[in-house]
Amino acid sequence: PVVGNLSISICFLTMSPFLVLCLWGIPQIQPSRWLQKPTYVPGEDMGFNLDGGFFPNAVMGGVLLRPFLNNLYWNLNSFDSAGNFAGDVDNPGRTFPKAMIGAVFLVMFGYLLPLLVATGASDTPQADWMNGYLATVASNVGGTWLGVWLVFGSAISNIGQFEAELSSDSFMLMGMGDRGYLPRFFSTRSAHGTPTVGILFCTIVILVCITKGMSTLIEMENFCYSLYVLKSFCACWQQFDPFNTLITLRCQVFTDGICGILETPTVRAKS
Repeated sequence: PVVGNLSISICFLTMSPFLVLCLWGIPQIQPSRWLQKPTYVPGEDMGFNLDGGFFPNAVMGGVLLRPFLNNLYWNLNSFDSAGNFAGDVDNPGRTFPKAMIGAVFLVMFGYLLPLLVATGASDTPQADWMNGYLATVASNVGGTWLGVWLVFGSAISNIGQFEAELSSDSFMLMGMGDRGYLPRFFSTRSAHGTPTVGILFCTIVILVCITKGMSTLIEMENFCYSLYVLKSFCACWQQFDPFNTLITLRCQVFTDGICGILETPTVRAKS
């Protein structure tokens, strides 16, 4: 109950400045601004990796599709991470579907509405939209106090997101240790039941990756998560296929292939 109530309180705390921004900025919206095409194509000056890689840096309507799709997918993935806390939830069979549906709508409107208000109520050129510029728009729309409040809410949100990701990954490692998929020492728990080794391992990984650029980390994480989702669908299909012996073999081959493929983005991020 303490963790749940604290999470709800943090949610209201982080979303409140964006809600005020929407209410304050709605009267200032000019819908014609939503239809204006970009006149500036962002590049390396905004931290985007434009070396091409396996895919060309296609531009459509002044929008770089590769970083756009990468950021879009990155902001909408990892919903299944909540399943790592199923053991600590009462009646997860009924609670999780409701929570997941609510989270999808909360995230969708949490992104869409503030951006619609910010772009519709501000005539700022696209070239000025750098990282963190939404706080400047909030200051222009509602005043300096709203910009400061939005920065504070964003900081609390980042801390909460970090803690949630660290917790879910740590519990996942602990569960894999319990089931024998990882060495048994990953199942080590503290006196409070927290995954000690999992937290330490995730912290080391974070310290290694923290030196890399945001665009590189997003591309690596999206690549790994895409393979993880494919593996999850494969495992799900195994539960309903009568010839599960063949499917099990395919899953094992797919798993071994993923382990080899994951070396590519990992080495790329470290180089």
